[in-house]
Amino acid sequence: MELLSLKDEKLDDGDVEKVVESMQMRLAIIKEMIRLILKGLIGPLKVTEVWILTIDKAREMIG
Repeated sequence: MELLSLKDEKLDDGDVEKVVESMQMRLAIIKEMIRLILKGLIGPLKVTEVWILTIDKAREMIG
């Protein structure tokens, strides 16, 4: 999943769909990061492990 920017000048329906998916992915990543922070897991885990866990969980959240 690629993260798209809204800076693209001309968006067709397919592009809009990709932007929506990208925004959902970003929101899911943020939610999972907050969950991990609240559980206190970010400190002991390495940054790469946190990103892998977060992105995997985010993908599950958006289906």
